[in-house]
Amino acid sequence: MIRRYFVSLAALLWLAAGPAWGQVISAPGFGSAYPSFGGLQFAVAQGGIGSPSGTMTGYALGDNITLQCSGVTFSHSPIIGVTAVSAGVITATVLSDPGVTSGAVPSGSLACSQASTSGSGTGYQVQVSLGVVAAYVSMPNLGTGGGVTNENFFLNSSGTSADGSTYNNAGPENVFIGNKSGAGFTGNSGYNLAVGVGACGMGGGTQVTGNSNVCLGTDTGRNLGNAATANVALGAGAARNLAASYTVAVGYEALGNGAANTQGQMTSSNSVAIGAFAANYNTGNNNVVIGANAESTAGNGSVQDVVIGNNTAKSVTGGYNRVIIGYNTAPTTLINGHDDIIIGSGLDTLGASTTYEINIGGLLFYNYNSIAAPAVTACGSSPSIDAHANNKSGTVTVGTGAVASCTITLAGAGYTTWNHCRVTSQSSLAAFAYSYTKTVITVTATSLTSDLIDYDCDGY
Repeated sequence: MIRRYFVSLAALLWLAAGPAWGQVISAPGFGSAYPSFGGLQFAVAQGGIGSPSGTMTGYALGDNITLQCSGVTFSHSPIIGVTAVSAGVITATVLSDPGVTSGAVPSGSLACSQASTSGSGTGYQVQVSLGVVAAYVSMPNLGTGGGVTNENFFLNSSGTSADGSTYNNAGPENVFIGNKSGAGFTGNSGYNLAVGVGACGMGGGTQVTGNSNVCLGTDTGRNLGNAATANVALGAGAARNLAASYTVAVGYEALGNGAANTQGQMTSSNSVAIGAFAANYNTGNNNVVIGANAESTAGNGSVQDVVIGNNTAKSVTGGYNRVIIGYNTAPTTLINGHDDIIIGSGLDTLGASTTYEINIGGLLFYNYNSIAAPAVTACGSSPSIDAHANNKSGTVTVGTGAVASCTITLAGAGYTTWNHCRVTSQSSLAAFAYSYTKTVITVTATSLTSDLIDYDCDGY
């Protein structure tokens, strides 16, 4: 069992009462069986310099006086600057360098005198007070026995977790700061950092065996699940119920599952969520979601999405392989679907489950309803279409025989709302013309025999 050290506010106030940096000290009530764990660093306090005294002669404005004080040793001596003199007698000073103490520090004010000076004056004496300039709390060589050193540091409150186990029964090299932080880790978990009340804590009931997690903020990673590993969560409630690995959640309740406390609900591995409530309920993997309330609807299981912008893709509950960028982009209509590219503030999709839809800035449109090539009919004997053709573009080779027209029927449902198509011949044909609807392109000429016809469409 790992030894645990919990430092209360009372203990910290006791620390401030007097031990010096470098001193080995123990908290009251811990007993001699426990290792010492802290210290303070002192220096001359600003405002802690008394009035000049002593039999002074020969001082000048701008002199710097190095002090020595009774009852204390300085590793770096304090320096007093002379700011006013009268007939060689100092009347006013300023603290130029507070110095740093080493070893024991006595209580009360200290009698100090001149150790050296940059000028020629003698006889300066003064009373000074010390103040704390730094403090540390450390726990060297904390081990489980048998020569094993775990090097943990816990600064929090003790207690019992939901499954009855003792808080902080963790493995090696963990740092937990805050009430119930790191509460659920077992002896198999190590290298975790938790700072904040309930950070990497445990409100779920099952102990956590994961490693190398970072939780910073109140209830951040509060209900980490099982083997959650190498996650980074910053912000109150971020990754609150995460049971995944290699995920980054930054922002209030990002990947937080709506502030509910149910361990292991969020299974979003290899994902990034940045922004308040970003991907708040997302259980899918390999997503990048940046923006407040982006992809934040309950029950969302979408995967492999890139979503950037506040309120973007806010209503999505499923789907995959989408790029949606812009403020308030696809906020309400898009629910499912896949392989869409929507870029531009305020744009939305054609339907709830649209697929292969492209809309960039409201200027470049493409409703890619089918990846199949259009069908070519009534176009002579053995017409063909190129291997890379689709509803957007392609090249048709007209068949042989007497051919005066050719029909190109777009795959799937064609375009849903509108389309623009441009059709050209690679030859100079008499009476060449074309027409189109959302589903069919019709080409005519005096003779189309064996001609190559190019088409290019966009639309929705």
